[in-house]
Amino acid sequence: MCDGLVIAKPSAALKEKMEWLEGLYRVRNCLAHRLGMVQMIDVKPLGVSLDQTKDDDTLKAIWLRPRVLLDGKEVQLPYTTIEAAQVKVDFEPYVREWKIGAQIDVSPLDCQAIAISLSMLGQQLQTDFEGEMNALLGIPTPAHAASGK
Repeated sequence: MCDGLVIAKPSAALKEKMEWLEGLYRVRNCLAHRLGMVQMIDVKPLGVSLDQTKDDDTLKAIWLRPRVLLDGKEVQLPYTTIEAAQVKVDFEPYVREWKIGAQIDVSPLDCQAIAISLSMLGQQLQTDFEGEMNALLGIPTPAHAASGK
């Protein structure tokens, strides 16, 4: 979606994050237009006509989900502790799929993870955009921005 419209040459990091957008957009459309009841139009693969869509095609969405380790042991969010501990947070891809006739269900934690994923996509888009504009204007790109961090 961003390719060629906002960014002429998206980075690998941006291309990876853009993959989430298509599935999330399809889920959003199903929720908004069909009250979350998955129909043929929702599972239709890109570039395939509706009459070529198969009954076993699914609506698939991917987003990042936080993974929290407390002293090396995974804990589920929300989590509260008053003890001192070493906490590590990283993000892993989370895949959801729905078949035709299924009702989309998205939990509050899913919504939070989707918001974090979209924020990360926006940050990467901004980084790529700034890099392209700086190059166009002849402004050197800082080393940390070039790496996507």
